[in-house]
Amino acid sequence: MIRTKQPNGSQTHPGVSEKGRGHIGVATEADRQVLGSVKHQLRRLIRNELDSEEMKALFFAKLLHYLKSKDFAEKLRINTRTGYLLINVNEIVFCKAAGNYTEITLGENKKEIATMNLSKTTNHLQGNAQFKRVGRSLLINTNYLYKVDRAKKVCVLEKNGVSFMVDIPDKYLNSLELQ
Repeated sequence: MIRTKQPNGSQTHPGVSEKGRGHIGVATEADRQVLGSVKHQLRRLIRNELDSEEMKALFFAKLLHYLKSKDFAEKLRINTRTGYLLINVNEIVFCKAAGNYTEITLGENKKEIATMNLSKTTNHLQGNAQFKRVGRSLLINTNYLYKVDRAKKVCVLEKNGVSFMVDIPDKYLNSLELQ
């Protein structure tokens, strides 16, 4: 397990598989405090200092507070020509094929090139329902889908007030309307 200090006080714990791919979990100081509190309440319950109803109320209050404050963003490791990036999958607006590479658009003037083709990128993002393959060369994050123009055969993705217009083949236009 690798631990690195982050500026926000969090520690990153990558679970990398044999092929160098994996998901990243982040444990912040707030996470440790909530878990410590839950452990403390469980010890009190075991020592019979709390009744089960009181324990349930405390546990669910702490859990609810934790879930509301937790950013459940999953990070994806993307290999590049010079190293790798850890990208929050929710920040990806769309991915576009570029030969054997994938151009990943994260926002205005923020693009990254991954050293894998779009098919492999799609497989990495397979568990995320918000990503939809809309053609041989395009994968979009439907959370940013703002408009589908059937006449012009384009869709508009919008992130932080910035619009991205991408061409969509005819046969994929109808599948976007189900979103």
